[in-house]
Amino acid sequence: RRDFACVIAATRLTDEQIDRLAKLLLTDFGDGAKMSGAVLAGTDMLGLYRSTNSGLSYSQINTGLGSAWIQAICVCGEYDYYFVSSREKGVFVSGDQGAHWIAVNDGLGSMDIRALASDDNFLFAGSHDSGVFFSPDLGLATSWMAINNGLNDLNITALEFCNGDLYAGTNSDGVYITNASGSAWTASGNGIPPQSNIRCLHAFENIIFAGTGEGEIFRSNDSGYSWELVSGGLIGAPVLSLHAYEGYLYAGINAGGVWKRPLDQITGLEERKEYIEIDIYPNPISQTINISSSKEISDISIIDLCGKRIKIDYPPSKNQKIDVSGLANGLYILELRTSDQVYYKKIMKK
Repeated sequence: RRDFACVIAATRLTDEQIDRLAKLLLTDFGDGAKMSGAVLAGTDMLGLYRSTNSGLSYSQINTGLGSAWIQAICVCGEYDYYFVSSREKGVFVSGDQGAHWIAVNDGLGSMDIRALASDDNFLFAGSHDSGVFFSPDLGLATSWMAINNGLNDLNITALEFCNGDLYAGTNSDGVYITNASGSAWTASGNGIPPQSNIRCLHAFENIIFAGTGEGEIFRSNDSGYSWELVSGGLIGAPVLSLHAYEGYLYAGINAGGVWKRPLDQITGLEERKEYIEIDIYPNPISQTINISSSKEISDISIIDLCGKRIKIDYPPSKNQKIDVSGLANGLYILELRTSDQVYYKKIMKK
């Protein structure tokens, strides 16, 4: 079959159950997190639930959580922090697998946060009315900063990382893309109808999927430059969630159940890239930084938190030693480019 097929019919589930299923598809943290098999489920009235047995049973984990209206869930695997956002109380973080939560809202220009994303180094929050906010230290110490340069619609509905870039779905202006510094946004919608209402984004390998309020699913495998409609056979709208799992793309539809389609029909898996492996040390740095890569690095830049880019002139090589003694102390983003990929890493100059 070349189209989407229904997995769970809406008539067998209540709207609340379907909404929860959609969120569960996006919040299975069994890989990378300390607590294998953990699943977090956010609700619109009852706060947050956690399963430690891959969804067989759930218990509420609302201690310190100031809101029962959960809008987004995100995990930072490197540090094992869980983040949730709410409709009226901003962002909360837990360092003990959800047992306790604290608010991390200093500098956040809106308490209505509809989307979260992290690349394990940085945390981004998408608001309903004030655009995107950036935290260089996962919201734990430094104030949030607005990063809306080039963003024409400040009603953010979804955020997702793919291949080193951050994608933002908007309420009425399609998809935007920026690098890990968030210094400037570029419209990324060739193939997506103008003024599209983006409801969800999902990354798989080097491919990004977008689900819309009109019930459409688009795919891009060229870093968001062009999009192709891949929602043949899908019935219902809006598309609330997307998730790739064990050879299928699953779609959660509002009051329309859960649908699936084989990934090999829509992703072009033959186009997969060999992902770059990079070792950067020391970090923090003082005088020099060493870079060892599995692929030849053709371009090196250092970006400060204001978006100023410092180009590093070195011949292409798999191994580099860069003098950073002239940099002022502070936090930077190291950008490395190969022939077909971009890699970002947070570095600290002391």
